[in-house]
Amino acid sequence: IKDKKIIVGTFLPREPDWIIAILAIWKAGDAFIAIDPTAIGNSPDAIDDYFEKFAQIISDGKPSFIMTHSDHQ
Repeated sequence: IKDKKIIVGTFLPREPDWIIAILAIWKAGDAFIAIDPTAIGNSPDAIDDYFEKFAQIISDGKPSFIMTHSDHQ
C-alpha cells in the first residue's frame, strides 16, 4: 500500500496511448493532470499564451513528473 499519492502530468495527444497512461496512473492509485500538446496555435502570441498556461498548470498542479512521447520532448 502506498503512503503517498503522486500527481503525473500527461503531455500526450488524445490517442490510445493517453488512455492507457491514465488507466495505469489510476491503477497505481495516483492522479493526473492532462496537458494537451495539440492545443498550441500557429501565431507567436498563441504559442506564448500556451506556454504561459503550461507554466501555470505545472505551478498549480506540482506534478512529480510529466509523461510524454519522444515526439513532444
